[in-house]
Amino acid sequence: MKQYVNASSVPTITADQIDQLYIFTRKHFVEHYDIQTELVDHLANGIEQQWLQNPTLSFDDALSLEFKKFGIFGFSDIVEKRQAQMEKRYHKFVWEHFKDFFSIPKLFFSLSLVVLVTIFLTSLNSEFIEIAILLIYSISLILGLGFMLYRRNKTKENKIAKRWLMKELIDRYGNSSAFWFIPIQLSNLIFSRVEFDFYMSLFISFILVSSFLYSYIMIFILPKKSEEYLLKVYPEYAFSK
Repeated sequence: MKQYVNASSVPTITADQIDQLYIFTRKHFVEHYDIQTELVDHLANGIEQQWLQNPTLSFDDALSLEFKKFGIFGFSDIVEKRQAQMEKRYHKFVWEHFKDFFSIPKLFFSLSLVVLVTIFLTSLNSEFIEIAILLIYSISLILGLGFMLYRRNKTKENKIAKRWLMKELIDRYGNSSAFWFIPIQLSNLIFSRVEFDFYMSLFISFILVSSFLYSYIMIFILPKKSEEYLLKVYPEYAFSK
């Protein structure tokens, strides 16, 4: 016969125990607050379910039993899956802004850039191509490093105690100057191997402009709108500052 436990005798998770669960997740290499919260909710529910079956079970024993359910790799699978989801969502945000550059009213600006780069490429004589590459590379290097340092300083100024995965993705990509070098790498490859005509120059221009726009979104637009996106991903973020 199934035995029923008196609900009044069943313990519930306390605020201090919730804090212990946060400490427990950090000790097991879960660094971001949003993933910690997800795991803490899961662990707390699991512990309370165990107490329904065995009210005399200690908190530590219930936690140990609940943690064993995650297997030999602990929380690592959950963390990796969550990181992959957030990476996908981050690039979706970037793509939404990128599409805006090829729709009205920004379409004219983007096409103008493509036309200007096309005119520049088609006007180059072969002996000036290497000089042009060096010039573009130098300008991009200076701009890339300058903006990288600027973004890092802004990130340090706005640093908060809790680490949110989406915020770190925005800061990490925004602080990276690597994206400024993508068009340069492409141009080195293209200039050294391709015979230029109008259509090839137009194609190359589109690739170069697209690369710069994608970099611009990561370095400027998303960091500037980070609060908006963090609130969209984490409604509770507004109460954490």
